[in-house]
Amino acid sequence: MHRIAATVDWEGHPGLGGQLAPLLPAVEGHLVPAGHSAVLGGEHPACLYRDGELTLACDARIDNRPELEAALGPLPSEAGDGALILAAYQRWGSDCPGHLVGDFAFILWNAADHTLLAARDGMNMRTLNYLRTPRGVVLASEGTQLLRHPTVTPAFSEAGLAGWLSGWPDPDCSLFEGVEVLPPGHALLATSRGISIHKFWDID
Repeated sequence: MHRIAATVDWEGHPGLGGQLAPLLPAVEGHLVPAGHSAVLGGEHPACLYRDGELTLACDARIDNRPELEAALGPLPSEAGDGALILAAYQRWGSDCPGHLVGDFAFILWNAADHTLLAARDGMNMRTLNYLRTPRGVVLASEGTQLLRHPTVTPAFSEAGLAGWLSGWPDPDCSLFEGVEVLPPGHALLATSRGISIHKFWDID
């Protein structure tokens, strides 16, 4: 599984490029600043796509390409899974995760309306964790990546640790205080008004 990460700062403090959300293919959590965005070192970065005002970081294998193309129109044969996700977003907006079938986790920044959408598949094949900050939200594939954030004092969550020690860990409970897990089949929408989470997939 490849790692992805993103950060959004609603207040536009200096050094963060205003309301810029750098989307990062993340490998081993090694961030190398590059202007107002960032790039990650590693041999197998996750996919990073840009299309106009949209930027997408994803670790995805989309399995229903024929159904998507029937609804969206044909895409170039070389278009990857990220291009499918972007096309789905352009058609359905924040409802697009419900139209995707496969293993995926993605983070999508829309610079036009300053919104961030993150989602993970319903079968728990990819992970996404997030951290609420006074100024916005930070997301990453793994909770340990978020422990590097300056607002975090690394500490174990009693509930999360108890689950792991019992041998029955709760997949929706983080091991770390302050770090939250986006449940499988859920999407997170972050806007300047706040953060909302909704379920888009059910086994039924």
